[in-house]
Amino acid sequence: IYHAKPRGHIHMVSNMVNAIYDCDFVNFRLKPYFGMGIGYAIGESKTRYGGFSVKDEDDGLAWQAIAGIRYP
Repeated sequence: IYHAKPRGHIHMVSNMVNAIYDCDFVNFRLKPYFGMGIGYAIGESKTRYGGFSVKDEDDGLAWQAIAGIRYP
């Protein structure tokens, strides 16, 4: 029985523009913040398994949601 291990990698590059809003009106020491980002991403993956190999590339619109709590 032949036991091949899959091998490969994923490479991603993105450029994003973010906007973040600090909630300073809250009267607690912990201050929440919220935001969002939009940009462009390029991805590539290569995988080998036994005698087979697969390569894929894609690019397009990228977005993200941001939320957190800061402690002054």
